[in-house]
Amino acid sequence: MGILFIPLLALGKEPIVQHYELSNGLQVLVRVNKRAPVAVFQIWYKVGSSNEYAGITGISHVLEHLMFTGTKRFPAGQIENLIRAQGGEQNAITSQDYTLYYQILPVADLALSFKVESDRMVNLILTQANLQKALAVVKEEKKLRIDNNPQAVTLIHFNALAFIASPYQHPAIGWMNDLNNLQLSAVENWYKTWYVPNNAIIVVAGDVNPKTVYQLAQKYFNAIPARPLPARPTADTTSEEQFGKRAVVLRRAAKLPFLIIGYNVPNFYLNKQLWQAYALYIAQAALVGSESARLQTELVRNKAMAADVAGDYKIFSKYPTEFMLFAIPAENQSLKTLKHAMLQQVALLQTQPLSAQELNRIKAQITADRVYERDSLFQQAKEVGYLAVLGLPWWSAENFVTNIEAVTPAEVQAVAKKYFVPERLTIAELKPV
Repeated sequence: MGILFIPLLALGKEPIVQHYELSNGLQVLVRVNKRAPVAVFQIWYKVGSSNEYAGITGISHVLEHLMFTGTKRFPAGQIENLIRAQGGEQNAITSQDYTLYYQILPVADLALSFKVESDRMVNLILTQANLQKALAVVKEEKKLRIDNNPQAVTLIHFNALAFIASPYQHPAIGWMNDLNNLQLSAVENWYKTWYVPNNAIIVVAGDVNPKTVYQLAQKYFNAIPARPLPARPTADTTSEEQFGKRAVVLRRAAKLPFLIIGYNVPNFYLNKQLWQAYALYIAQAALVGSESARLQTELVRNKAMAADVAGDYKIFSKYPTEFMLFAIPAENQSLKTLKHAMLQQVALLQTQPLSAQELNRIKAQITADRVYERDSLFQQAKEVGYLAVLGLPWWSAENFVTNIEAVTPAEVQAVAKKYFVPERLTIAELKPV
């Protein structure tokens, strides 16, 4: 199978995304969309929980909260007030591979984003009092989102086992013991180390002039000096060989049992045989991608073995990932019985190729989902930024549907045989008590 990687520039057309780089290493990516006089501004820092280690887990997320505590020029709350005054909005996201800050504003007010983000890249005021406030908020968030959610706790334990030698082992929100012992000096060092222009990417999408965006970047960011970055693990050095099935059973107060089945698999970023990543994406869709997928049809509706099923496979990620399936047993159904049935459905992908009819239906659904998802201006910008964080060209996503269309039944069967094996399997079970 041939994977298509042809930027539109090579076809003699204006590229969908304009790329610039300042002398200090700051990347600027601009995607023009003239549907409305609105601009999405995003600044991505290539640091997240995958950069953390035992003792400081959660530090990226804590710093995200502290970035809103103010600078000398923009005291606490002022940035939010300025954004709201223009009818805009702002927020931030911490993930495994990045920390993202964004604003959505009228195009005429785009300079405001450059002004505030360049200032807090270098002038953030970090104090012990602000750290304690941020930690209190993060701990409460962890209790509400994770500790009081048995399924979330199960997922965190699954990840800790499945990614046992991977940067993805730690939860982005951090382990409570690390949060309890996080020091201001560690946060200051994290900020000074990673919040530098040569570790940042600006993405602007909307009814903008790319040259104007570049000029704004030069005006507000060019004087900020680059600094040396620490060495990071590479994707080909973080995948420990797995010699057998891994399993964890949690017994917690919960209303319903819960099951996670996952297989360690390559991803788009690492895999040199890229067709395998797209074939895995098709396999995920075949099992749980829609209401007509196999697990929904067989285990939820036909056999009433599961109350709900879902899945996750990150085709774009920095390090090797997991092909995951989630399920809640139906009433009077055991986790053991459901687990066996799910593994049987996985095995069918190995023994029976998808029919042309099923494969075409899956491809049509993926294409429709893709079109709907990219209708969002924010999502268009986010897609460009995330690919840049991973070191992938922006046109990787432009060819996504083309590469999905090229997948054959034999290729789906081949990846199922290669990767859905006990040596790559991790299972987590939640049993209510």
